[in-house]
Amino acid sequence: MSKTNEIYAYFRLSGVDLDPDEITKIVGVKPTQTWKTGNVVVRPRGKPTIRKFSVWKVKSKLAPSEELDPTRELEIHIESVFEQLQPGWQQLAKISYQYEVLICCVVYAYSHVPAISFNQQIIHKASELSAGIDLDMYCRLNWKKQEQE
Repeated sequence: MSKTNEIYAYFRLSGVDLDPDEITKIVGVKPTQTWKTGNVVVRPRGKPTIRKFSVWKVKSKLAPSEELDPTRELEIHIESVFEQLQPGWQQLAKISYQYEVLICCVVYAYSHVPAISFNQQIIHKASELSAGIDLDMYCRLNWKKQEQE
């Protein structure tokens, strides 16, 4: 039995001077996660570190291992993010040039390497928000064999 792929996407607005609470107020969209410059974070097996920049993030509402159309898995997650941003789209477009803006895509491939494509609508919407697209791909197709070793 093969392990199910985990795929998700999120929108990330970041910057040293970004105030996540102010972004929420301006945009009117509740973020999935935020943090502020200077916050202390303790990572597992690591020493405390200080955040170097603030983040305002909205993640896809779909489960990372949800079975979706295999030719559009990543696009469907991005569409979920855009739907959540829609009520504050105009405000985001106005302020996005002040910060680093990314559509972040994450793929943990356990059973197959999914199709990766971004249709014209996604490219256009990312452009409206001055967003780059970041793709993190972790191919673990031999995960079962590696676990047994």
